[in-house]
Amino acid sequence: GSTIPVETKVVVGKWNGEDALYGISRDITERVEAQKALVESEERLNFALEGTGDGVWDWRLDDQTVFYSEQWKRMIGYSDAEIGNRIEEWESRVHPEDLPLCVAELERHFRRETPVYVNEHRLRAKDGNYRWVLDRGKVVEWNEEGSPSRVIGIHTYITQRRELEDHLRRTIEKEKELNDLKSRFVS
Repeated sequence: GSTIPVETKVVVGKWNGEDALYGISRDITERVEAQKALVESEERLNFALEGTGDGVWDWRLDDQTVFYSEQWKRMIGYSDAEIGNRIEEWESRVHPEDLPLCVAELERHFRRETPVYVNEHRLRAKDGNYRWVLDRGKVVEWNEEGSPSRVIGIHTYITQRRELEDHLRRTIEKEKELNDLKSRFVS
């Protein structure tokens, strides 16, 4: 007496010279449950990523298209509609001093010299200022020639951490200079 999801296909045909409809129905309970589980899994992943504030990117190297998550775009001050799906969206925003190392680290990963791509670099935000990100990614698909065809990664906003590190470094340098000055006057 329970209800189950079914998929039905109907074709027109003949039966004893008369027009007839033939139908086949099949139980699709497993497919519906798998789709529901996939949606729930995606919701959990999205919730986890939103909670961390990380932005996701998914790069297809064959056509140079990239999916940038809404959080990835918000991290640098843009709305979802303001950034397209080309690799140039990222490349054009990476600080010119940082881009060569980013590319070199990606190439090392593509040559399988590193298990993951990791790089800290600056991205130009919508307001024109640069924001630091920790960029991590991994090749998830290789083509028949053994070259990477798809890479998925995450950007983590680290501007505050980098600013604190810079402040600490400057403080230590000033303290060292003061100690040097003190030692000159004391001796």
